[in-house]
Amino acid sequence: MIDLYNGELHDILLGTPFSGDIDTECLSYALKKAVQAIIDLADASEVTAMVDNLPEHILDVLAVENGIVWYDPDADLDVKRNLIKSATNVHMQLGTKKAVEQVCNDYYGDSEVLEWFEYGGTPGHFKVNVLSEDIHIEIPDKFVEILRKVKRQSAIMDGIDFVWTIYNYMHIGAEQKQSLIAPDIPEYEEEEE
Repeated sequence: MIDLYNGELHDILLGTPFSGDIDTECLSYALKKAVQAIIDLADASEVTAMVDNLPEHILDVLAVENGIVWYDPDADLDVKRNLIKSATNVHMQLGTKKAVEQVCNDYYGDSEVLEWFEYGGTPGHFKVNVLSEDIHIEIPDKFVEILRKVKRQSAIMDGIDFVWTIYNYMHIGAEQKQSLIAPDIPEYEEEEE
């Protein structure tokens, strides 16, 4: 029996008029290499497809192997899984608003990045709004460092605002929606280079 990885078209053509043909030999070799490349890629994709089932220490290794510089080894397990899943897209969009937004979404859920013209800021600046129902979110200082690795180097982050939506249900059938905006968290100065 011939295994799929090492098998060639030449093997099934033995005893036929095509078995000694040089063009058939070349085609057989080329097809063998193409099949081997596809099988290698399929084997590599098994790890990526199983991200939701991998243990935490394997996720940490994957982050290092994939060069995910915005990965925090102290983050929650679900956050780590999200970071691994979105890593390819973030790598392709590094330095863009979309990359910053994706990383914020991976860490804190629903987030949006506002560029300077969307909130009346200074040209080249942006800020992040984290939309949350959890009032007790804390942002570690290292998250600012993480965003520095993802954002365009010339862009300056004005701050991170948390926007909470609180629903108050009244007995008369009405609903009140209130949005609160936290002050810029954390306050920091951009380093001069």
